[in-house]
Amino acid sequence: MKDKYGILGYPLGHSLSPYMHSRYNFYLNNGSGYDAYEIASDDLESSLKELHTAGVKGLNVTIPYKQAVIPYLSSMDESAAIVGAVNTLKYTAEGYIGYNTDVTGLRNCLIKNGLEPKGRNVLILGAGGAARAAAYVAVRSGCKSLYILNRTLEKAEAVCRDFGGSSYDYSCLNTLPDTSFFVFQTTSVGMYPHIEDMLPLPDEMLNRFEAAVDLIYNPMPTRFLEKLSQRGIKTVTGFDMLIEQGLASRSIWNPEEKISDDIKRKVYDECVRYSRS
Repeated sequence: MKDKYGILGYPLGHSLSPYMHSRYNFYLNNGSGYDAYEIASDDLESSLKELHTAGVKGLNVTIPYKQAVIPYLSSMDESAAIVGAVNTLKYTAEGYIGYNTDVTGLRNCLIKNGLEPKGRNVLILGAGGAARAAAYVAVRSGCKSLYILNRTLEKAEAVCRDFGGSSYDYSCLNTLPDTSFFVFQTTSVGMYPHIEDMLPLPDEMLNRFEAAVDLIYNPMPTRFLEKLSQRGIKTVTGFDMLIEQGLASRSIWNPEEKISDDIKRKVYDECVRYSRS
């Protein structure tokens, strides 16, 4: 029987992961399957037990469960424990082990696009699991300062307790330092199908962004990035991060799996075309 993998989240209509991993499986001819498990929050614990009982070998975890899933895991690896969020689960007989490949994916995305948070004032929009990965990368990269801006101040404060920095909500935008920012947009605002949505950021503030990475990859680009590009600001979509964290997840599920550069290029190009169709 083929091995089963999948992605856990709600909603999942935007997710490119099933297509991406299915194409890897096709080229590798490994007979594995990859499904979308769209699960309501009330069913998270029972659904995870059912997936484990069914022998699902590995799962990606996305919005809104990167932190909510943690109490139901048998353990976490070191980076996931430090970040306090997981996006990859690996099956063991005792339960799922949690990992965070968002960190690897984001680092590689920055390198690929020639961006470096080191020595910069980093502003993170959002305070969920992806924000924590961005904070981890920013601090480990040696950012000059860290600011967390979130709709709910308490969640921003929680990120700052773990990674340092200053917390803000949208009622106190005018108290942010009058400086330029390297920005990570980690919320789901503007994600398909709500592509017209925008965070309530004034134009004056947008003009102070010197570079921005939006972790959303559908649509590509978001309205947020379009507005910044019109101002001549360097922008990066979440697409490269998606690809890189996906490859990192596969190396956790099957360390012996070898994916050639040719297959990587084919899947990358196919995912680009698919996302634009």
